[in-house]
Amino acid sequence: AFYNCIIHNLDKNEELAEKPQFYAKKIIPLKETPRDFYRGQFQADLMNFSQLYEYVKKFSRVDKKITRRLAVDLYYKTAYPFISFIVVLLGAGFGLFSRRGGTLWGIGTGIIISFVYYSVMAICLALGKGGWLAPAVAAWGANILFLGVGTALVVKLTH
Repeated sequence: AFYNCIIHNLDKNEELAEKPQFYAKKIIPLKETPRDFYRGQFQADLMNFSQLYEYVKKFSRVDKKITRRLAVDLYYKTAYPFISFIVVLLGAGFGLFSRRGGTLWGIGTGIIISFVYYSVMAICLALGKGGWLAPAVAAWGANILFLGVGTALVVKLTH
């Protein structure tokens, strides 16, 4: 139950559709539990895949912007485990490509590759959350790009 509340009805443009309604006591049936509202302060990185999936389903009926941002986070949960493999593949490709240097050259190259990779990943995620890329493309874009580059380097240098 809500006490001493005001209800505003909005139209499609999020403008007042009618005068606000005042209630001393108003019972509004809700599907959500108090725990759902508590989780409203969500952190996608702290949720597992199924929790985040349910969260995306709930918001899909409410707000497209929030749904898109959550969907990017959901797809990122599937793309994240492959990052290490792809960075190692890239490092191997550049290691085979470069015959000079030694340990320091390899470490420096690895750090630069990782920095560039994570920068591209961050840009893709930001573009996805901003609506410029589809959520799946945003989450997997850097993986696909760098997997292609790493594979091409390894194939070219081993043949």
